[in-house]
Amino acid sequence: MPDVDCFEKTLRGPYWRKAYRLSFTDDNSAVLKDTVTKACAAYLREAFPADCLKRCPQIIFASLKQKAAQQSAADGAGVFLGFNRQLEQLDSEDHDFAAMEIMKTAAQAVFTDLESQCKSATSSGVEQSFSQELVGRVIRNCFLARVREGIAKHRSQSAAQQVDWERALVADISTRAEAMLRSFFRKHHGAIRAPKRSAPQRRITMEELNKGLPTIKA
Repeated sequence: MPDVDCFEKTLRGPYWRKAYRLSFTDDNSAVLKDTVTKACAAYLREAFPADCLKRCPQIIFASLKQKAAQQSAADGAGVFLGFNRQLEQLDSEDHDFAAMEIMKTAAQAVFTDLESQCKSATSSGVEQSFSQELVGRVIRNCFLARVREGIAKHRSQSAAQQVDWERALVADISTRAEAMLRSFFRKHHGAIRAPKRSAPQRRITMEELNKGLPTIKA
């Protein structure tokens, strides 16, 4: 079997293997982005406990507001420690360890990024930042970390070119993250759904339908 199969076999979950095969050429870029988006949505639904995921933006926003009210750097450090303790309380043996780590590190990154703007932080802004950070980490951990060598080989890319390609892919998919998670965060029974496809769906013509099936010679 070709060497590339060893990379594809490491992928788990819906759509990731299809995304891997689509990544070999830029001809499939639009379909690739749609497929990676669907893979992220499926992983978020299946691996993340919904109650914990919903609480993350709330914990970040409440901690930022608490920090904005503090007067000293020491008080601010205490807020960060309290923030981390709240994240640790989300842990459970019943939860997917890898997914929980992705969720917690995404929350920590967002809190750190917004810390300097804590006085102007909004709940919707926190949701957007967390959604983008979370989806970016899902792509890196569940997809790129496992198959980047195979992708680089098929695309004949240098290490620097691969880094640039990955950065562009993550940035593009991350912009769709807010639409994917908006309903989930804001509605009691909101669901995580991939946005509508961006690639146009190919329509089969009547000429193609009327073609006879090819015969196989004995």
